Amino acid sequence: MAKETLSAEKDVYDNIRTVLVTARQKVYTAINFAMVEAYWEIGRQIEQAVGDRAEYGKKLLQYISEKLSIEFGKGFTVRNLQTMRQFYQVFPIPHTLCAELSWSHYRLLIRINNAPRREFYLQESELEQALIDKLQEFLLELGKGFSFVARQKRLTIEGDHYYIDLVFYNFILKCFIVIDLKTGKLNYQDIGQIDFYVRYFDDQIKLPEDNPTLGIVLCADKNETMAKYSVLSDKDNLLASKYMLYIPSEEELELEIERERILIEKKLEENTNG
Repeated sequence: MAKETLSAEKDVYDNIRTVLVTARQKVYTAINFAMVEAYWEIGRQIEQAVGDRAEYGKKLLQYISEKLSIEFGKGFTVRNLQTMRQFYQVFPIPHTLCAELSWSHYRLLIRINNAPRREFYLQESELEQALIDKLQEFLLELGKGFSFVARQKRLTIEGDHYYIDLVFYNFILKCFIVIDLKTGKLNYQDIGQIDFYVRYFDDQIKLPEDNPTLGIVLCADKNETMAKYSVLSDKDNLLASKYMLYIPSEEELELEIERERILIEKKLEENTNG
């Protein structure tokens, strides 16, 4: 009877936990999209005010940048305001914006001048977001101390924004885990970027009693699925072994991403053709 009671209590807890995780995920998605819509509106207003008056545009952007920076802090440099204007120019119809995509994704998309190619990468970004959804669920369901911290975590350094796909804290290992997902081929820049995120967390965010941050970069390319851990070589053998006890292996992560990628790509293809 005691075992049955414990099992029933665990079921209730699991159900409540699912509700909270789902709600938190919706909140982060809503906040991210609210900022995307805000940046689009800023771009629209700048475009309407400036038009083809280049010299006036320079003065206006400098004025807006100075005023916004005083009231709202960093993130409103002239370059960032120019990016918002370009965002509106590339996506002038607001209802075509995708709630699942973050500002970092749109910043990449607006650099692509060819419209069909941009649409192709837009479907790649939707794939990335769907994979992040599944990865988040997978890690939280492991039951190995993972606690969700943030999605599309923004780091602002000297006015430039960087976004980490997923951030967790493991209360068994007492460390942050930062995860970056790439749907293209993994390159040395991706490795360098995750190292940068790890070192930033170690310098600016983790507490003195926390263990060193662990970074994971995942590649979900159609021809290759990879998972790489960041700067484990910098840590002592005992700590590295402990990490491996509670963190999924590279093989486990690769299998999970590969399985989900195939399912999601099939669904996206069906939706496109249907």
